[in-house]
Amino acid sequence: MGQFKVLDKESSEGNPGDQRYARYYDMLTWGQVSGPPKLSIREKGNTRRCNFSVRWKKHTFINCVVIEKESPDAYAAAAALRGGEWVLIAGRMREFSYTPTKGKHAGEQLQGQDAKIDFLTPQRASAAVMEKLAELEPPDEMEASDFDSETGDMEW
Repeated sequence: MGQFKVLDKESSEGNPGDQRYARYYDMLTWGQVSGPPKLSIREKGNTRRCNFSVRWKKHTFINCVVIEKESPDAYAAAAALRGGEWVLIAGRMREFSYTPTKGKHAGEQLQGQDAKIDFLTPQRASAAVMEKLAELEPPDEMEASDFDSETGDMEW
């Protein structure tokens, strides 16, 4: 499956066990996009957003948002995502607790996670780069650098 990593957990803020507070982390996740992204425009400030969800473990998802104004390259990549595609994302995660009033888990305290994404790269982009690199002939090692045999140094 995927991977999820919280970077510098000690720098987190808040307490996810208390519904009045949320805890924030810097995170890095490798996982599978669960469905097509949803594009929207927030009326306040007229900001374009892209929402999608990434499954990084069986039955474990993180809801993601990319804001065009803050991360234009990540927004363009997120808007082109497809369901089932593997993706590497990095950003700021919010962990919080809530108690639903309706449904199967009504009255139970549950944990939720969402993230504002600043970096995103789909696996197909990495695969395309690797294919292009594979087409190139590697340079001759002796032609690629000048080796000074007297000093033993490489000149680049």
